[in-house]
Amino acid sequence: NLSPNISSHLSSLVKLSIRETGETLPDIRQAKRLSALYHLTLDELIDFDLDVREVEEAIERTSEAVEEKIDWTKAWGKRHPVLLQYQGTVNIRRYAVQLGLLIEELRRDYGYNELDAFLVLKDILAQVWKERKKADIYPPKGPPTK
Repeated sequence: NLSPNISSHLSSLVKLSIRETGETLPDIRQAKRLSALYHLTLDELIDFDLDVREVEEAIERTSEAVEEKIDWTKAWGKRHPVLLQYQGTVNIRRYAVQLGLLIEELRRDYGYNELDAFLVLKDILAQVWKERKKADIYPPKGPPTK
């Protein structure tokens, strides 16, 4: 993993190179030097995404104690207002029961503890969402039709 200072330095070098050459694609010789300097493969260097790397590093630095203090609904609700609004209209208990059954099934079938079963289910939901989004089958915005 790159430290924040190295990430920032690498990003600065790429931006400087773009400014100096007017090229948005780095020179292969420069890329080879950068990959050697930062002990990255050329593939890792090419795939380097400063925003993604910063998020990954922030997650790694966040302790469980800090995580417990964060109101994730409120935090994500700034970007997705539905998270701040659904509680009054959605039958939460109905979905909670169904999700609880899925968590228990994962625990029983695969021997996961409670947290791991929850995380696996959460990851499966994220994968389903990405597939639906990619296939353009997710419903349009607005209230559901009955």
